[in-house]
Amino acid sequence: MEGEWEIRQRCVDHILDRLASTPPTLSPFPHFWLDAFLPTDVFERLLDEAPDQSLFEGSLYGNEHARRPGQIKDGSVNRFAMGMSDAKLGCLPPATEQLWRGVRNAMGSPRVKQAVFEKLSHGLAHRFRIADHEAGDIEGYPRIRLMRESVGYGIKPHTDGRRKLVTLQLAMPCDESQIDLGTSLYRISTDPRHMFTSPRGFQEVMRYPFLPNSVFSFAVVNTMRIRSWHGRPPLEAGCGVRNTLLQVYYAQRSEGDEDVVREFYGEQASSAAFHD
Repeated sequence: MEGEWEIRQRCVDHILDRLASTPPTLSPFPHFWLDAFLPTDVFERLLDEAPDQSLFEGSLYGNEHARRPGQIKDGSVNRFAMGMSDAKLGCLPPATEQLWRGVRNAMGSPRVKQAVFEKLSHGLAHRFRIADHEAGDIEGYPRIRLMRESVGYGIKPHTDGRRKLVTLQLAMPCDESQIDLGTSLYRISTDPRHMFTSPRGFQEVMRYPFLPNSVFSFAVVNTMRIRSWHGRPPLEAGCGVRNTLLQVYYAQRSEGDEDVVREFYGEQASSAAFHD
């Protein structure tokens, strides 16, 4: 059976190949969607060797919003997260630990980060007022969480904060029965019809299919011209559990996964820093 290094290398090569053949979409904000993100056998093993619920905690994302009056209110009571630290992965059986560590390190590798940022270059270049070809050099530090969301979870349209640069979400359903559980993309609307429907004042532009081994990723932008409005209507009874691997690239090294940053991003800052 493959070890962590072999899984990592094979996943990185596969991800880079899939990214190379996937065009970005610029409307309503720069993003991309692709299927077959990981090698099929690796993805199937992730489903078969999913961590036990006892390793999950209440989501920091939802709790963060809930503590701030006037900020986004969501169904975070039904959202749980498991971090991908070495210590947490060490709670898994040895072969399973190697699997999840290999996938974590593949998704968090600088080569994948570079390719993702280049794919989303239009949005990042607009945000930082730089040329598109410079976007891949923006410093970004990955933080990955295994998310489990159940009935009642939902989050209103929001753009994400300036601490975040890019969000990448791997859908992990077992089959196509949860196809409608994908993330929705929005734009602000002044159409009277959208003033009396939920979410009020927004038009849902699209909702990508929540298919096994598919990825939705976008550049976090919040300017007058481009805003990365996205959200998720509340999960309804009978939909099952929504499982995802959620990787966010942060502008600050301290907010990335400590083990990944230490191993792949070194102790010193890279050659170029960008600020809003």
